[in-house]
Amino acid sequence: MYLAYVDDSEMCAKKFTPTISVMSAVVIRDSEFHDVEFAAGITLETLLPEDKWGAFKEFKTCELFGGYGVFQAIDQEWRHAAIKQVLRLLEDGRIAVVYGAVHLDQLRGSVYGSAIPKDICFRICASGVENYVMQNVETEPAQDMALIIMDECDPPLKRTLYETFRDMRRRVVPPDYGAGGRLYQLHDDMYFGDSRFSIGIQLADMCSYFIAKHLMGDDVSTQGFYSLIEPHIKYSEEYPKNGRAVRVRPV
Repeated sequence: MYLAYVDDSEMCAKKFTPTISVMSAVVIRDSEFHDVEFAAGITLETLLPEDKWGAFKEFKTCELFGGYGVFQAIDQEWRHAAIKQVLRLLEDGRIAVVYGAVHLDQLRGSVYGSAIPKDICFRICASGVENYVMQNVETEPAQDMALIIMDECDPPLKRTLYETFRDMRRRVVPPDYGAGGRLYQLHDDMYFGDSRFSIGIQLADMCSYFIAKHLMGDDVSTQGFYSLIEPHIKYSEEYPKNGRAVRVRPV
């Protein structure tokens, strides 16, 4: 079984207005999960002094990259080395990355300007996870599935994403038995988790952050991080489409 952890990009700088919204899913084989979680713990041990271990909540990427919160007193070289160590879990854990991106200015100027950017991103992510699992089934398709686990969000958005998922993944009940549903390889409902207790969600947050930076053209300070993600991107789509979309690539 696959675990697909989903989170969107978040920028900490109050005066910074992002021009793009990105949501990523990291798709982990359940058999690889314990090794990934343990490796993340080792990264924390090497990054923070022992007297700060109790204050640690999560690898929140904007704080780790910018030196905020519990990471404020940590030297940039150590913080950035820790980011690279976490991103190398993609290789070590054979983790796939799927993302959807929305160019906000272009969306506002289109006939779909009132659409919710995060809902568009989620639809792309859910379809991307479906496609990835379909391309990489090890047995019969019905026996290899993914479970969507999304970072907790505000109630209105949560309701929207639930409705979107349930529309894309129809219930198998009469009279149509799920006819018209598109997510055959995903479990029957999606779930929300607290990023503080989920290394999978934290890793999705990290991917979304650096993918967003890359798409916005911030290659000077973040290209080294994006280069660790790029080989593991198995599906992506941007709206409005601008030629960057990546086709599904079997591993």
